[in-house]
Amino acid sequence: MKTVLCLFVVLVSIAVGDGALSFGLLESETVYGETVEFCKYKDIRMLPESTIKDYDSCEKCVCTERGLSCATLPTAFSVSAPANSKCVSVRIGCVNKWRRKSNKNKKCPKSWIPREIAMVGK
Repeated sequence: MKTVLCLFVVLVSIAVGDGALSFGLLESETVYGETVEFCKYKDIRMLPESTIKDYDSCEKCVCTERGLSCATLPTAFSVSAPANSKCVSVRIGCVNKWRRKSNKNKKCPKSWIPREIAMVGK
């Protein structure tokens, strides 16, 4: 029992390093007399042993025979730059990138990127 508890604590600790966590139970329904189990993520039914990365919420979700577990991707955080900065951090595909404040289509030169920033989880 102690081994299982220790393993659980280690797995949760590793997962928390990636960001916020959420869990969901495995659901089931009967189709043509057979029971089918699945995890439900938003309006998607996922079969056990499947994984999805959500572009909009920047989460990675895994469906197992125990249920659904989702974690925020480690790159999904908000970055705040000082008001006088010429650059702004924008999220592109769940990764923060520096762009010019005057034209976000242009990359920010490294020398313009602020050295003092604040980061907040998703």
